[in-house]
Amino acid sequence: MASKDRIQRLKDENRSNILDASLQIVKEEGWQALSMRKIADIIEYTAPMIYEYFANKDAILTELANQGYRLLAQKVKEAKSTETNLEKQLETMWFSYWDFAFEERELYQLMFGVGTACCGFEKTYKCAESHGKMISDVIREIMKEKNPSED
Repeated sequence: MASKDRIQRLKDENRSNILDASLQIVKEEGWQALSMRKIADIIEYTAPMIYEYFANKDAILTELANQGYRLLAQKVKEAKSTETNLEKQLETMWFSYWDFAFEERELYQLMFGVGTACCGFEKTYKCAESHGKMISDVIREIMKEKNPSED
């Protein structure tokens, strides 16, 4: 059993290294520079080995975007939890969204198609709606609070 666990940890580590290398390339050279060959050079494996983990470059981009959506949702959720007043919650959530866009610029670009070829495909990502739902839920609650007769 320990051998299977070790093999799985190694696979998970390789997958993570591929994603980390991809993001490193993008941060240094931009999205257009991302290639399987460059990723392989950084992780010191052959390019065909990457295909054992990801079907193609688009699969890598999809996973990076999903990571971005999960991270954004986490940041928005954490921001929301710091306030109890609905208006303050909304403001804090918006600022966390804004901060994410600048702190995780490359992921944000990929997630929302800013300067990348992925524009318009955010609905294909598994995690795309979670941060938006949290924000819209707070807006809905504020509207109910301001107009209780419209329930």
